[in-house]
Amino acid sequence: LFRSGDNSMSQGPIPIVDFAAFPNGTLEEKKAIANQVMDAFRTVGFLILQHHTVPQPLVDAVFDRSKAFFDLPPETKNLLQWECAESNRGYVPPGMEKLSNLDTEGKHAELQELQQTAPDMKESMEIGKEPSPKWQNMWPAEDDAPKFKETMTNFFNTAHGFHVHVIQCIALALGQDEHALDDYVDGRDCNLRLLHYPECEKSAFANGRMRAGEHTDYGSITMVFTHKSMTISGLQVKQKDGSFASAPFVENSVVVNAGDLLQRWSNDTICSNVHRVVGPVEGELTEDGRIPARYSVVLFCNPNFDRSVHVLPGCSSEGNPPKYPPVNSLEYLVSRLSATYFK
Repeated sequence: LFRSGDNSMSQGPIPIVDFAAFPNGTLEEKKAIANQVMDAFRTVGFLILQHHTVPQPLVDAVFDRSKAFFDLPPETKNLLQWECAESNRGYVPPGMEKLSNLDTEGKHAELQELQQTAPDMKESMEIGKEPSPKWQNMWPAEDDAPKFKETMTNFFNTAHGFHVHVIQCIALALGQDEHALDDYVDGRDCNLRLLHYPECEKSAFANGRMRAGEHTDYGSITMVFTHKSMTISGLQVKQKDGSFASAPFVENSVVVNAGDLLQRWSNDTICSNVHRVVGPVEGELTEDGRIPARYSVVLFCNPNFDRSVHVLPGCSSEGNPPKYPPVNSLEYLVSRLSATYFK
């Protein structure tokens, strides 16, 4: 199901936007970029940002440390296993998560059946902000994963700085002051997800299994960082006609998509679109015909957990009243995560 913006849905590729001038540009330059961002968010819900503010060597280091972590023995990784939706930190082994675009209201049995018969084919490591007043990250021992904690903490904070710039751009795009949403994102309540889709036989994709099932994201925006290892196909975005289009690989860029809370904030001005991760095409298989491994680094960005998300001024009117009641950011995310994982 395409969430919104059906009347203007682009059938073309995901728009590519040059973000270089935004952080230190003039107001006119920033508004010009904001207009391009809004065009993408109104239609496909996705865009590719070039010239972002996270140094590519740091991105490369994160991918290197991520692969080293996932290469650890299962018994070592399982010591760090994910505990609960409130924390959303730790290692998620294969088969524990099932993303779905099912409306979870009244459909828990259907979702549970889907989880048990076709869980997503991936493992992940979830990392939150440091320090945190309540929850602690589950770091591997330094001897097991050298410089893992240092690299991930540095990346988390640097990527969050870029996240703030993107939110400022979105604020301008929605007709707000550039800094109107700054105090909604200064808490750094984001989630860094390291993903590994293991190499497998082609037969593993039988019966509708995917590396990540059809879903929308839950927070405000999601940022997927590119790396030379990501030239293998995978991410697909739903089109107006119901088909899925593959996201192109653009070196040294960030794929940004709108999440459900941003759609609520904008009163459906911005769309949170359905997407999935599938296996590669025939020409991308290994020499012996297997599905190659894929790695991904994602920052899931959320409004501060102590804030209420409500329709922004200017996104509603007498003829277009608010479609969503206010909702607490943390409560909303916990409810969605609780339906996604099963133990």
